Amino acid sequence: MAESDYRAKQFELVAEGSREPFFLHLFRGCVLKSAPGAPTFSNVNQALGRYSNQLRLRGPIRAGARQFDTMVASLAPNMDIDQAIYSCAQTRNTIGHNLVWSTTNLNPQTYAWLVKNIGVSCIHAISKLYP
Repeated sequence: MAESDYRAKQFELVAEGSREPFFLHLFRGCVLKSAPGAPTFSNVNQALGRYSNQLRLRGPIRAGARQFDTMVASLAPNMDIDQAIYSCAQTRNTIGHNLVWSTTNLNPQTYAWLVKNIGVSCIHAISKLYP
């Protein structure tokens, strides 16, 4: 989150071109880290399934999209916590499989929404899993 304002200013430098610096920044915010002694998971769906009650998620969350643009199309401002966590999980799985998506849909607005969803998801997980 601390880098998001700096990164957002970089959109002005290059109208078209690689979005890899933005993808790397978003991906780093979504990486799962297990606390010492906590179970390890092979994917984000397993982790969300294991902790869904503690996170107070209303339904199952399946992460992943085949195309970055498909994932971005589902973004909206002020998403509720379930939607934000779903967005974070999709961001992690989609970007984690390819850092060179050819897209014009990662713009300052969608980038800000993704950063917000990732930040909210991290804060929510910390508040519920580490009281």
